[in-house]
Amino acid sequence: MPKSKRYLIATALSCFLLTIACAYVEHDEGEAWRLIALRNIGHHLLLQSGDSTSRVLPISKLSKTEYEIRFEKAFQYDADSLVKLISREVASGHLPTSYVVNVVDSKTKHQYYTFGQSEMGELWTPCVGRKNPVKLYSLQFVLADNSSDFPKLLYAGAIPIVLLLVGFRRNEKPAKNPVPDENNGSITIGNYRYKVNTQTLTLGPDTIVLTSKEAKVLEIFARHQNEIVARELLQKEVWENDGVIVGRSLDVFISKLRRKLDADARIRISSIHGKGYKLIVDESIIQA
Repeated sequence: MPKSKRYLIATALSCFLLTIACAYVEHDEGEAWRLIALRNIGHHLLLQSGDSTSRVLPISKLSKTEYEIRFEKAFQYDADSLVKLISREVASGHLPTSYVVNVVDSKTKHQYYTFGQSEMGELWTPCVGRKNPVKLYSLQFVLADNSSDFPKLLYAGAIPIVLLLVGFRRNEKPAKNPVPDENNGSITIGNYRYKVNTQTLTLGPDTIVLTSKEAKVLEIFARHQNEIVARELLQKEVWENDGVIVGRSLDVFISKLRRKLDADARIRISSIHGKGYKLIVDESIIQA
């Protein structure tokens, strides 16, 4: 695999992992701010009742979307003030805009008051303007489930990376005018030496002279050993100046090259269904 491609893939994977890390951080931060907002509601509710000394107990998470604010001492609250207090916290962005609040007697579990806001932003506040008796209340919140935003963030981060890799793959093609390698303009293919300038293939003392099209096909394969080369690209590179491409012409030249390379058991040209061909040089095979 070319270094440039390895670098691109490594960069893309790094970006994706960074996206996942950021998504987790944002997810955790959102939960932390939610707990702070709920605790802030409890604090200001006590202040509204004239209590500046008793404590708001730790926020209880009853389920994935349910929370409970508990208090140390009994207090009296005004329904209208409570609605405004929670609406202010929702407007800060730390709580979902869709919610239901139940005011419950902590001892008897009797529900004294309920209000909420729909996903459309419609606020339901029955029985406002009334003061409720002094009791040890708790506030139970049922908040909208925004957890679906988390996978959406991951998908959003993955899509441009996938498109980048697909685009790179589609634009990848053999070099149109390859520059000969070192060793006097020859390329090693297993035990063979392909000489670009003379379009000859040598194996020990034997020399095979290739036709111009055989040479073009072999040179593309030689520069992309063990890589898939698309059939369309081979046709374009070799026959683009001929005007008309005969459907089976490429197959004929592939067959000829297979016969001319069959003296080295490590070499084979494989057909990759639906994709193209691959010149495989298996270095694990030991020649006799």
